[in-house]
Amino acid sequence: MHIDLPTIGAHDALLYGANDRRLRIGVVLPRSGLMGLSGPSVLEAVGMAAVDLNRRAGSRQIDLVLVDSGRQPESVADEVVALVEHAGVAAFVGVHTSYTLQYIVDRLPEAVHYAVAVGHEGQLNSPRHHATGETPWQAIPGLRWLITERHVRRWALLSTEYSYPDVARIVQRETLAAEGCEVVLDASVAQNRVRPNASRMLDLLGTSGAEGVVVNMAGRDAVTMLRALRAGGFDRRTVRFAPGVIDENALLAINGDCSGNLYSSMQSFVGLQTEARQQLDDRFDSLGSEVPLLTSWAERAHNSVISLVDLAESGQLGRVLDMPPSPTLSAGGSYLAVAVGHRFEVIPAASTVDAP
Repeated sequence: MHIDLPTIGAHDALLYGANDRRLRIGVVLPRSGLMGLSGPSVLEAVGMAAVDLNRRAGSRQIDLVLVDSGRQPESVADEVVALVEHAGVAAFVGVHTSYTLQYIVDRLPEAVHYAVAVGHEGQLNSPRHHATGETPWQAIPGLRWLITERHVRRWALLSTEYSYPDVARIVQRETLAAEGCEVVLDASVAQNRVRPNASRMLDLLGTSGAEGVVVNMAGRDAVTMLRALRAGGFDRRTVRFAPGVIDENALLAINGDCSGNLYSSMQSFVGLQTEARQQLDDRFDSLGSEVPLLTSWAERAHNSVISLVDLAESGQLGRVLDMPPSPTLSAGGSYLAVAVGHRFEVIPAASTVDAP
């Protein structure tokens, strides 16, 4: 992006303290660690939102305070709380695993708003906690379409071990059972341990007779697993479904896919033919940017910054409010898409969208 972003590091924000003349929004995004692949895209998106907001007449100028969510959850939560107490941060947008999220919300002061732009278990929406990302249930229409249209009856579930994949596996198993399908393999490993366990998981998959594979992994783990599946020849032998996991930047990381057998489910994709998405893509293109691509999570983070600023300008930040969650900070529907080289092509018949 060829513009200066109104960002400040958490360390500097704490060093210089609060600035009442500016509105500070925290952005808890992965600049390292498991989900670091998503960080540049999110930074571009929230930066673009802040630049545009700062050009609005009569608005208080905005600073985005950056927190690296790729560290240990305890450290991330410590920094978030410190920014509220000592640096005047009014609200946050979060891009991280639900495991990290739990550490944060357990300690977040009562009046601080937190918008989660990534996958979650569907239990967060409250007057101050806004869950805008995908839930495991949103991917189920896509899974049913693959069962029916790709005639896949025998499934393997490959997952990492934390709350979101655990819930996803339960929902997927219930759906597969209801559709008369068989789960022939349900294997999981700890986060960040996919690489040393990939060979064992491929051996199990090879003897399972699976026709389809669901990948319930985040960030680098998902990329590692998909690369391993391709190396083992499973890209041609199985239908692979990575709901809420594989976006355009992850697709680039595996050097694309031309098998016609790799599917993703997200709330948005680059080039999606909706008015809101086209406006976002056009604005991004006008800045001369090409990579990283603005993924679904980046779009949600972008919109969350705008919505939190709107709440601030209406006097709704910094107070405990007895009101329903903001409709502009709620999760929408989901699109199923198939990888075509280095992009995704949406399958309209398999998409259930109720997004605003």
